[in-house]
Amino acid sequence: MDMKKPVIIAASCLAASCACAAFDAPSLLQRSRTTLETNTVAGGGVAWAPYRGVVPAVGRFDGVWNWDGAFHAMALVRWDAELARDQFRIMMKFQGDDGMLPDVVYADVAKGVFRGCTKPPVWGWAVWTLDRAAPDDAFLREAYTSLKRYETFWRTKRFVESEGMFRYDGNSTDPEKRKLYCGWESGWDDSPRWDGEPGSMLPIDLNCWMVLYYRSLRDMAAKLGFASESAMWEERSRALARRIEEQLWDEKDECYYDREIAHGGDFSRVLTPASFMPLFIGIAPAHRAAAMARHAKRMEPGWPTVSYDNQKYRPDVYWRGRTWLNVAYFALKGLKFYGFDAIADTGRSTILGWVDAHKESIHENYNSLTGAPLGAAGFGWSAVFTIKFIDDWKKPREEEMPVK
Repeated sequence: MDMKKPVIIAASCLAASCACAAFDAPSLLQRSRTTLETNTVAGGGVAWAPYRGVVPAVGRFDGVWNWDGAFHAMALVRWDAELARDQFRIMMKFQGDDGMLPDVVYADVAKGVFRGCTKPPVWGWAVWTLDRAAPDDAFLREAYTSLKRYETFWRTKRFVESEGMFRYDGNSTDPEKRKLYCGWESGWDDSPRWDGEPGSMLPIDLNCWMVLYYRSLRDMAAKLGFASESAMWEERSRALARRIEEQLWDEKDECYYDREIAHGGDFSRVLTPASFMPLFIGIAPAHRAAAMARHAKRMEPGWPTVSYDNQKYRPDVYWRGRTWLNVAYFALKGLKFYGFDAIADTGRSTILGWVDAHKESIHENYNSLTGAPLGAAGFGWSAVFTIKFIDDWKKPREEEMPVK
């Protein structure tokens, strides 16, 4: 079935109806905080005791997930810095001998810890954020040591020497499980990005996350007095940023994409919010950012997890077309950083309008055509990015993350 024409028409009509979407910011902020507080699980019987863990959704996802925890921490620090730090203490408690941070630590001790994969390396940015908001030098020293070990894992287990870039992978000798875990490691699970072999791709988002990770380590090392280490992290961030610009920009489409491993490998040509990550971290030249702003028309108004014109787009299927607030935020804030305010502000108001329209709960994700809530109710990172869409929207890049 050809989905292109009806989807484009539907998206165009929806854009007109959502351009001036209204939302109640104070109510959304309170609901978001309540969601995160409700999702806090503590006590002697949970695996992460004595720490307090924040789960994605009580009764649905009862564990502390890796990148969920990083996102949760960045919001929690605004009112409970110790609870925010506990999210990383849980990861450190279960860090593997090879430096890998686990995918998930389940509340139920009997279920244990899932180590089939890790998650995108968001924790560098998260710890940097915690230190900026609520400095604690003892915690920073401990976290920095852990984050160095995690970098060693990425560099020894996920680095493609021939390309000088990173890839996702899974920890299994079974080919099918390894492919499945690789998708999970990306956090994008069943995305059309991975319909081939996810482990054979150089992902645009992962490599941008690693640039941000290196910058975070650079700033931590400098604060802790490790000048030579700070310089090393700076060089690694710059080298990786250069490779992204050299190898993950498609001149034909004038777009950032994932790319097959090997020089001259094919671009995926699957447009998703991940393609806008170079704008979020600020490595895109102005002319490339302008080209990405033109591609934004394919994502408007709901910023789904694959462009509306993609043949595999489905508005209500997990990472194949639903709107997820976290990745939509990175794309839209990246456009805003480069001055494309009208595009960014329209996307933000559309998404917050959808969240506000369903006052019974903040949901995991939303139908990208209708705005109907989907997935788990009371979802943690949707609450986090509701807060960021409101409180951090006008922050310049240097206040939100370590810059070059």
